[in-house]
Amino acid sequence: MLRDGVPIEVVSKLLGHSSVTTTLSVYGHLTAEDARRELEKAGWFTGREVSW
Repeated sequence: MLRDGVPIEVVSKLLGHSSVTTTLSVYGHLTAEDARRELEKAGWFTGREVSW
């Protein structure tokens, strides 16, 4: 659910966790693919990056 964009608070409540911290510690780890996908959405890795 987190990878699909469901807010952490919603996931936490659905799983019955008493704290969002619990949900994050168990399920909140990003994979390299997750990080790259989000960076691409933000405009990174497009081939148009500024080089110095």
